[in-house]
Amino acid sequence: MNRIQKNWAALFSTNFFGVFNDNFLKHCIIFISVTWFLPSWLSQSQLISVVAAALVLPYLFLSPLAGRFAMMYSKQRVLRVCKMLEIFVLLLACVAFYLNWVWLAVFCVLAMGVLSCMYSPSKYGLIRDIEGKKGVSFGSGIFETMAFLGYSFGNGRCFVSF
Repeated sequence: MNRIQKNWAALFSTNFFGVFNDNFLKHCIIFISVTWFLPSWLSQSQLISVVAAALVLPYLFLSPLAGRFAMMYSKQRVLRVCKMLEIFVLLLACVAFYLNWVWLAVFCVLAMGVLSCMYSPSKYGLIRDIEGKKGVSFGSGIFETMAFLGYSFGNGRCFVSF
Protein backbone atom coordinates (compact mmCIF):
# COMPACT_ATOMS: atom_id res chain seq x y z
CA MET A 1 0.00 0.00 0.00
CA ASN A 2 1.56 3.26 -1.04
CA ARG A 3 1.62 6.46 0.99
CA ILE A 4 -1.40 8.05 -0.70
CA GLN A 5 -3.57 4.97 -0.12
CA LYS A 6 -2.55 4.95 3.54
CA ASN A 7 -3.52 8.63 3.88
CA TRP A 8 -6.90 8.02 2.24
CA ALA A 9 -7.58 5.00 4.45
CA ALA A 10 -6.70 6.92 7.61
CA LEU A 11 -8.83 9.91 6.62
CA PHE A 12 -11.82 7.81 5.56
CA SER A 13 -11.74 5.66 8.70
CA THR A 14 -11.41 8.78 10.86
CA ASN A 15 -14.50 10.22 9.20
CA PHE A 16 -16.47 6.98 9.59
CA PHE A 17 -15.64 6.52 13.26
CA GLY A 18 -16.19 10.19 14.06
CA VAL A 19 -19.73 10.15 12.67
CA PHE A 20 -20.34 6.70 14.18
CA ASN A 21 -19.20 7.78 17.66
CA ASP A 22 -21.37 10.91 17.64
CA ASN A 23 -24.53 9.10 16.63
CA PHE A 24 -23.92 5.97 18.68
CA LEU A 25 -23.42 8.03 21.84
CA LYS A 26 -26.53 10.10 21.11
CA HIS A 27 -28.68 7.01 20.58
CA CYS A 28 -27.24 5.22 23.61
CA ILE A 29 -28.35 8.11 25.79
CA ILE A 30 -31.78 8.17 24.19
CA PHE A 31 -32.37 4.43 24.62
CA ILE A 32 -30.56 3.79 27.90
CA SER A 33 -31.89 6.86 29.67
CA VAL A 34 -35.33 5.24 29.70
CA THR A 35 -34.12 3.30 32.73
CA TRP A 36 -32.48 6.31 34.41
CA PHE A 37 -34.10 8.33 37.10
CA LEU A 38 -34.77 11.73 35.58
CA PRO A 39 -35.69 14.86 37.54
CA SER A 40 -39.44 15.39 37.76
CA TRP A 41 -39.20 18.52 35.61
CA LEU A 42 -37.52 16.64 32.72
CA SER A 43 -39.48 14.25 30.51
CA GLN A 44 -38.03 11.67 28.12
CA SER A 45 -39.04 13.72 25.08
CA GLN A 46 -37.33 16.80 26.52
CA LEU A 47 -34.18 14.77 27.13
CA ILE A 48 -34.22 13.57 23.52
CA SER A 49 -34.48 17.18 22.33
CA VAL A 50 -31.64 18.29 24.62
CA VAL A 51 -29.38 15.47 23.42
CA ALA A 52 -30.11 16.19 19.75
CA ALA A 53 -29.50 19.91 20.27
CA ALA A 54 -26.24 19.23 22.13
CA LEU A 55 -24.82 17.55 19.04
CA VAL A 56 -25.95 20.24 16.58
CA LEU A 57 -25.57 23.56 18.43
CA PRO A 58 -21.75 23.61 18.36
CA TYR A 59 -21.87 23.64 14.55
CA LEU A 60 -24.08 26.73 14.60
CA PHE A 61 -21.84 28.71 16.92
CA LEU A 62 -18.31 27.38 16.44
CA SER A 63 -17.99 26.65 12.71
CA PRO A 64 -16.27 29.98 11.88
CA LEU A 65 -13.75 29.41 14.67
CA ALA A 66 -13.13 25.86 13.44
CA GLY A 67 -12.48 27.18 9.94
CA ARG A 68 -10.02 29.68 11.34
CA PHE A 69 -8.18 26.92 13.24
CA ALA A 70 -7.94 24.92 10.00
CA MET A 71 -6.24 27.91 8.36
CA MET A 72 -4.00 28.91 11.30
CA TYR A 73 -2.77 25.48 12.39
CA SER A 74 -1.79 22.26 10.70
CA LYS A 75 -4.93 20.40 9.63
CA GLN A 76 -3.38 17.13 10.70
CA ARG A 77 -2.55 18.51 14.13
CA VAL A 78 -6.09 19.84 14.66
CA LEU A 79 -7.50 16.47 13.62
CA ARG A 80 -5.14 14.52 15.89
CA VAL A 81 -5.74 16.70 18.95
CA CYS A 82 -9.52 16.52 18.54
CA LYS A 83 -9.44 12.75 18.04
CA MET A 84 -7.31 12.27 21.16
CA LEU A 85 -9.74 14.41 23.16
CA GLU A 86 -12.60 12.37 21.71
CA ILE A 87 -11.20 9.25 23.37
CA PHE A 88 -11.24 11.03 26.73
CA VAL A 89 -14.82 12.24 26.18
CA LEU A 90 -16.00 8.73 25.29
CA LEU A 91 -14.36 7.34 28.43
CA LEU A 92 -16.13 10.04 30.42
CA ALA A 93 -19.39 8.99 28.75
CA CYS A 94 -18.76 5.43 29.93
CA VAL A 95 -18.49 6.76 33.48
CA ALA A 96 -21.76 8.66 32.98
CA PHE A 97 -23.50 5.49 31.84
CA TYR A 98 -22.05 3.44 34.68
CA LEU A 99 -23.14 5.97 37.31
CA ASN A 100 -26.44 6.86 35.57
CA TRP A 101 -25.54 10.55 35.48
CA VAL A 102 -27.75 11.95 32.76
CA TRP A 103 -26.24 15.44 32.77
CA LEU A 104 -22.69 14.13 32.42
CA ALA A 105 -23.85 12.03 29.47
CA VAL A 106 -25.49 15.08 27.87
CA PHE A 107 -22.31 17.07 28.50
CA CYS A 108 -20.35 14.33 26.71
CA VAL A 109 -22.64 14.63 23.68
CA LEU A 110 -22.08 18.39 23.71
CA ALA A 111 -18.31 17.85 23.95
CA MET A 112 -18.46 15.39 21.04
CA GLY A 113 -20.38 17.99 19.04
CA VAL A 114 -17.75 20.63 19.82
CA LEU A 115 -14.90 18.30 18.85
CA SER A 116 -16.61 17.20 15.65
CA CYS A 117 -17.25 20.81 14.73
CA MET A 118 -13.67 21.83 15.46
CA TYR A 119 -12.03 19.18 13.29
CA SER A 120 -14.59 19.15 10.48
CA PRO A 121 -13.00 21.93 8.33
CA SER A 122 -9.58 20.33 8.83
CA LYS A 123 -10.71 16.89 7.70
CA TYR A 124 -12.39 18.31 4.60
CA GLY A 125 -9.28 20.41 3.89
CA LEU A 126 -7.11 17.30 4.03
CA ILE A 127 -8.96 15.84 1.04
CA ARG A 128 -7.25 18.34 -1.25
CA ASP A 129 -3.94 18.12 0.62
CA ILE A 130 -3.64 14.38 0.05
CA GLU A 131 -3.90 14.27 -3.72
CA GLY A 132 -4.45 17.81 -4.95
CA LYS A 133 -7.26 18.98 -7.18
CA LYS A 134 -7.55 15.68 -9.03
CA GLY A 135 -8.39 13.81 -5.82
CA VAL A 136 -11.13 16.14 -4.57
CA SER A 137 -13.97 14.37 -6.40
CA PHE A 138 -12.87 10.91 -5.31
CA GLY A 139 -12.15 12.00 -1.75
CA SER A 140 -15.42 13.89 -1.36
CA GLY A 141 -17.44 10.99 -2.71
CA ILE A 142 -15.89 8.41 -0.43
CA PHE A 143 -16.05 10.88 2.46
CA GLU A 144 -19.82 11.19 2.05
CA THR A 145 -20.14 7.42 1.79
CA MET A 146 -18.23 6.96 5.03
CA ALA A 147 -20.33 9.63 6.75
CA PHE A 148 -23.55 7.92 5.61
CA LEU A 149 -22.30 4.51 6.77
CA GLY A 150 -21.15 5.94 10.11
CA TYR A 151 -24.51 7.60 10.60
CA SER A 152 -26.39 4.42 9.67
CA PHE A 153 -24.34 2.12 11.88
CA GLY A 154 -24.31 4.65 14.73
CA ASN A 155 -28.10 4.87 14.66
CA GLY A 156 -28.49 1.11 14.55
CA ARG A 157 -29.94 1.20 11.04
CA CYS A 158 -27.29 -0.97 9.47
CA PHE A 159 -29.68 -3.53 7.98
CA VAL A 160 -32.43 -2.95 5.49
CA SER A 161 -35.62 -4.90 6.07
CA PHE A 162 -37.66 -6.10 3.15
